[in-house]
Amino acid sequence: MAQQGYFAHESPSGENYEDRYDQFAYNCRVSMGGGQYATGGENIWMMESSEEPDAERIATEAVSGWLNSPSHRENIMQPYWDDMGIGIYIHETGAGVKIYATQNFC
Repeated sequence: MAQQGYFAHESPSGENYEDRYDQFAYNCRVSMGGGQYATGGENIWMMESSEEPDAERIATEAVSGWLNSPSHRENIMQPYWDDMGIGIYIHETGAGVKIYATQNFC
């Protein structure tokens, strides 16, 4: 996102988390019950700062942001997810930094 200058679940070329899972041969199929399956999920978060914050502040603000958003909170609280990963990218802007966090579920 930082390198392509956007902040969204879908890239400018139309790729989403499912395409990224496919790119790295990560197969996700988790039973949701009732014969339904989830094939993954994603939360994203971004903050701008005049200076690089420490890891604790980044973690606290990212998780607070997700938990205060109904749709992101719903992703986090699903009982059927077996795996979760979080990636952080810090992009220097000249006026400070933009910190991107992506949380993926399977």
